[in-house]
Amino acid sequence: MLISLCAKQFDLAGSCMLEVPEPDFGATARRVSRVATLDGNAVANDFGYSDADRTISLSWIPSAAEDETITRLIRYHDRVVVSTKTGVMECVIDSYSINAGRARLVILPLSRMSE
Repeated sequence: MLISLCAKQFDLAGSCMLEVPEPDFGATARRVSRVATLDGNAVANDFGYSDADRTISLSWIPSAAEDETITRLIRYHDRVVVSTKTGVMECVIDSYSINAGRARLVILPLSRMSE
């Protein structure tokens, strides 16, 4: 699957297209918290669904250009725009690592920009 990753602010060298074979878009869940009460029961607060509760994990074999671009985005940009078949989202990059020639990128969506 093709995934576009680019800086939210203009940066001539701040965008790339990643070919990721099996992206993990995280679980679909609701914003729920549960608190135990003194009588042995619990109270639940349900605030619905948000894309901001997902974690996107990508794993692929990166090119040198992709590695350079992602490293640049992490160093100089606090927000990135991620485009996938599921939509366009404003995100932050949580972590990026390369082990045994395989890259792992963890992205945290903040808000959906379009469907």
